[in-house]
Amino acid sequence: MKKRDKQNKNKDDDVLWQEVAKTVNPLPQDMIWPQQNKMPKPVSPVQKSSGKNNSVNHAPDKYPAAKHYLNLSSFTTNLSSRLSSNHELKPADLTAEKVSGISRTDAKRIRSGQVMPTARLDLHGMTKDNARIALRRFISDRQMENHQHVLVITGKGTAGKGVIRQAFPNWLDEAPLSEQVVAYHTAKPKDGGTGAWYIKLRQKP
Repeated sequence: MKKRDKQNKNKDDDVLWQEVAKTVNPLPQDMIWPQQNKMPKPVSPVQKSSGKNNSVNHAPDKYPAAKHYLNLSSFTTNLSSRLSSNHELKPADLTAEKVSGISRTDAKRIRSGQVMPTARLDLHGMTKDNARIALRRFISDRQMENHQHVLVITGKGTAGKGVIRQAFPNWLDEAPLSEQVVAYHTAKPKDGGTGAWYIKLRQKP
């Protein structure tokens, strides 16, 4: 190809691209995927121009498919779920002097035995491993049933050093129990004393 012909072709290509560029519209906001770790901005409805010389009006729902992937409500819900899952939850041990994560009123009621457990689990006679499994299933099922307070009997063991009783607080500090239990405290004598525990369950999401 001759040099002059090549120059003419490039010039024609430039003219053609300029004509095409005139027809290009900016990508609507609801077609832009949010950057990582940034919340998407609400999409403002597109208003039609009242000018007589404008030949193109953008309809608000021009790209409905994009809204399916960029639904603000579902995006924020998923983000909240991820943040919640990354936040370490730990139940309050009400036998301690200072606690957090529970109101003073609720803590006082549990400590004084003014709660009414609506379900109970007796771990007497179980091995340590079986007791741990049974406790997890019990707590999970009772939470799904919207119980607020339950009673778990561990037994005292010799000199109050029973294997299950000693392991019990540690089990509650581990997931998934740490995410299901708000607080716990040893029971009053009428409910088993130091060989039993009041447990306040977290309401299911």
